[in-house]
Amino acid sequence: MRRPSPALIVATLALIVALGGTAVAEPVVSAAKKLVTSKDIKDRSIQTKDLSASARRQLRGSAGPAGAQGPAGAAGAAGPAGAAGPAGAKGDPGAKGEDGEDGTDATISGVAAGGALAGTYPNPSIADGAITPNAFSGSAFPTARAQSTGNQVVPSAQAPFVRLQGNRHLRAVTHNTGTVDSQTCAANDDTPGDCFLTVTRSGTYLITAQVSWAYAAGGIRLLGVTGWTTGLGAGFLLARDTRAPTPATASQPGPPTDQSVSTVRQLTNGQSVSMSAYQDSGSDLALLGGVTDNSSPAVLSVTWLGPGA
Repeated sequence: MRRPSPALIVATLALIVALGGTAVAEPVVSAAKKLVTSKDIKDRSIQTKDLSASARRQLRGSAGPAGAQGPAGAAGAAGPAGAAGPAGAKGDPGAKGEDGEDGTDATISGVAAGGALAGTYPNPSIADGAITPNAFSGSAFPTARAQSTGNQVVPSAQAPFVRLQGNRHLRAVTHNTGTVDSQTCAANDDTPGDCFLTVTRSGTYLITAQVSWAYAAGGIRLLGVTGWTTGLGAGFLLARDTRAPTPATASQPGPPTDQSVSTVRQLTNGQSVSMSAYQDSGSDLALLGGVTDNSSPAVLSVTWLGPGA
C-alpha cells in the first residue's frame, strides 16, 4: 500500500480542524508535529526565513582567526590646512659659544693692507702722509674767531662785555651775530648774544682775547675773559690782564694801548666764553674796532686742543 504524501496529510489535518473547530485544532497540530519529520521535507526546500530565531543563532559558527593584512591602499588627497596654533613659550637662552682662538678673522689675517693703511691685518696702521687737512670734517677740530667790526665806547669805572659782531671759522662753536640789543650780553640774560662764543663739544680749549684802547693818560686798563655755565647763570674767571696805558712820546703823541691774554682751560658742552673791558681814566674811552684806524679789532677765539682728561 502506498504511503500518503506530507501535503495530503497537512491538507487532511486542515480539513479536520476546519470542520471540528478550536477544540479539535490543538490535538491535531500536536499530532502533525509528530507526523511531519525531516524525511518528509524536500532537501534544500527550507529557507533561513522559515527557521526560528533560536535556530538561526545555532547556525552561526564561532569566529575564525584573523586573515592576513591586505595591501595598503593609495594615499588620499591632502586635507585643508588647519588653523595656526598659539605661539609657544619662549625657550631658555642657549649656552654661550666658545671664544675663537685669537679673535681674528682667519680669512684676512696676514693680508697686506692698502689705501690709507699700512702693515697687515688684523692690526694695520695708518700710512705715513695718508691723513691730509682735507680728510677732516668741518667740526673735527672745534674752533671759532669772533671780532668787533667797529669802535665800542667804554664808560670810566665800568666793565661792559666786549661786543663781537663778526666771526670766522665756526666749527662746533656757536656765535650769534644778529644781536643788536646791548642788554642781550648782560650776565643775567639766558640767551648768549654776540658777546659770547658757546662750545658744543666738551674738551680742552686754547682761549685767546685781545683789545686795543684809544689813547688816554691816567688810570688802568683791564681785559678779562670769563666762562659761563649753561644759561649764563654763573660766571667763572678764565684769564685777566691789567696794565697802565701806553705813554705818549714825541714821535707818537697818542699811542693805543694793546692788551692780550691767553689760557688753556677745560670746557664742557654748552658753556660759553666772553670778554669784558674796564678802564678808569675819568672819561669815556673807545675800544678800537680796526675799521677806521690802523689798530687791531677786538678778538676772542677758542680752539679745541683735545678731548681733555
